[in-house]
Amino acid sequence: MGELLVLLGKAFVTAAFIVVLSELGKRNPSLAGLVVALPLATAATMTLMFLDGEPTARIQSFAFAALFYVPPTTIFVGLVWLGLWMGWGFWPSMGIAVTATGIAFWAYVEGMARLGITVS
Repeated sequence: MGELLVLLGKAFVTAAFIVVLSELGKRNPSLAGLVVALPLATAATMTLMFLDGEPTARIQSFAFAALFYVPPTTIFVGLVWLGLWMGWGFWPSMGIAVTATGIAFWAYVEGMARLGITVS
Protein backbone atom coordinates (compact mmCIF):
# COMPACT_ATOMS: atom_id res chain seq x y z
CA MET A 1 0.00 0.00 0.00
CA GLY A 2 2.88 2.36 0.83
CA GLU A 3 4.39 1.95 -2.65
CA LEU A 4 1.04 2.80 -4.22
CA LEU A 5 0.78 6.00 -2.16
CA VAL A 6 4.30 7.01 -3.19
CA LEU A 7 3.43 6.36 -6.83
CA LEU A 8 0.21 8.36 -6.55
CA GLY A 9 2.14 11.17 -4.84
CA LYS A 10 4.61 11.28 -7.73
CA ALA A 11 1.75 11.36 -10.24
CA PHE A 12 0.05 14.21 -8.35
CA VAL A 13 3.25 16.28 -8.19
CA THR A 14 3.87 15.71 -11.90
CA ALA A 15 0.32 16.71 -12.83
CA ALA A 16 0.49 19.78 -10.58
CA PHE A 17 3.77 20.81 -12.25
CA ILE A 18 2.18 20.63 -15.71
CA VAL A 19 -0.89 22.60 -14.57
CA VAL A 20 1.31 25.30 -12.99
CA LEU A 21 3.34 25.59 -16.20
CA SER A 22 0.16 25.79 -18.27
CA GLU A 23 -1.16 28.62 -16.10
CA LEU A 24 2.23 30.36 -16.17
CA GLY A 25 2.22 30.07 -19.96
CA LYS A 26 -1.08 31.98 -20.09
CA ARG A 27 0.37 34.84 -18.06
CA ASN A 28 4.02 34.91 -19.13
CA PRO A 29 4.88 32.71 -22.13
CA SER A 30 8.57 33.67 -22.05
CA LEU A 31 9.00 32.67 -18.42
CA ALA A 32 7.03 29.46 -18.93
CA GLY A 33 9.22 28.64 -21.94
CA LEU A 34 12.32 29.20 -19.85
CA VAL A 35 11.05 26.95 -17.05
CA VAL A 36 10.10 24.22 -19.54
CA ALA A 37 13.53 24.46 -21.18
CA LEU A 38 15.25 23.91 -17.83
CA PRO A 39 15.99 20.25 -17.17
CA LEU A 40 13.70 20.19 -14.12
CA ALA A 41 11.90 16.99 -15.10
CA THR A 42 15.22 15.31 -15.85
CA ALA A 43 16.73 16.44 -12.55
CA ALA A 44 13.61 15.38 -10.64
CA THR A 45 13.59 11.98 -12.35
CA MET A 46 17.25 11.37 -11.55
CA THR A 47 16.71 12.47 -7.95
CA LEU A 48 13.73 10.14 -7.53
CA MET A 49 15.71 7.29 -9.09
CA PHE A 50 18.51 7.93 -6.59
CA LEU A 51 16.11 8.16 -3.64
CA ASP A 52 14.43 4.93 -4.79
CA GLY A 53 17.82 3.21 -4.55
CA GLU A 54 18.62 2.86 -8.24
CA PRO A 55 22.32 2.23 -8.88
CA THR A 56 24.28 5.19 -10.20
CA ALA A 57 25.04 3.22 -13.37
CA ARG A 58 21.30 3.18 -14.15
CA ILE A 59 21.06 6.94 -13.45
CA GLN A 60 24.07 7.51 -15.71
CA SER A 61 22.36 5.48 -18.43
CA PHE A 62 19.20 7.59 -18.02
CA ALA A 63 21.24 10.81 -18.21
CA PHE A 64 22.87 9.64 -21.45
CA ALA A 65 19.49 8.72 -22.93
CA ALA A 66 18.06 12.13 -22.00
CA LEU A 67 21.02 13.83 -23.67
CA PHE A 68 20.91 11.47 -26.66
CA TYR A 69 17.31 12.35 -27.49
CA VAL A 70 17.61 16.15 -27.29
CA PRO A 71 18.26 16.78 -31.03
CA PRO A 72 15.09 15.14 -32.41
CA THR A 73 13.03 16.67 -29.60
CA THR A 74 13.83 20.18 -30.82
CA ILE A 75 12.07 19.37 -34.09
CA PHE A 76 8.74 19.11 -32.26
CA VAL A 77 8.96 22.53 -30.62
CA GLY A 78 10.30 24.13 -33.79
CA LEU A 79 7.50 22.77 -35.96
CA VAL A 80 4.73 23.75 -33.55
CA TRP A 81 6.16 27.28 -33.46
CA LEU A 82 6.56 27.39 -37.25
CA GLY A 83 3.04 26.08 -37.89
CA LEU A 84 1.46 28.61 -35.55
CA TRP A 85 3.62 31.40 -36.98
CA MET A 86 2.44 30.45 -40.48
CA GLY A 87 -1.19 30.48 -39.33
CA TRP A 88 -1.88 26.75 -39.67
CA GLY A 89 -3.78 26.63 -36.38
CA PHE A 90 -3.02 24.67 -33.23
CA TRP A 91 -4.17 21.14 -34.11
CA PRO A 92 -2.67 21.01 -37.61
CA SER A 93 0.61 22.39 -36.23
CA MET A 94 0.57 19.86 -33.40
CA GLY A 95 -0.27 16.97 -35.74
CA ILE A 96 2.49 17.85 -38.19
CA ALA A 97 4.96 18.30 -35.33
CA VAL A 98 4.07 14.96 -33.71
CA THR A 99 4.30 13.11 -37.03
CA ALA A 100 7.57 14.75 -38.05
CA THR A 101 9.05 14.19 -34.60
CA GLY A 102 8.16 10.50 -34.73
CA ILE A 103 9.86 10.19 -38.11
CA ALA A 104 12.84 12.21 -36.87
CA PHE A 105 13.22 9.99 -33.80
CA TRP A 106 13.16 6.87 -35.94
CA ALA A 107 15.66 8.29 -38.46
CA TYR A 108 17.90 9.63 -35.69
CA VAL A 109 18.01 6.35 -33.76
CA GLU A 110 18.63 4.37 -36.96
CA GLY A 111 21.34 6.79 -38.11
CA MET A 112 23.08 6.79 -34.75
CA ALA A 113 22.92 2.97 -34.61
CA ARG A 114 24.69 2.81 -37.97
CA LEU A 115 27.43 4.91 -36.39
CA GLY A 116 27.59 2.45 -33.51
CA ILE A 117 25.89 4.76 -30.99
CA THR A 118 22.92 3.26 -29.18
CA VAL A 119 21.00 3.79 -25.98
CA SER A 120 20.69 0.75 -23.75
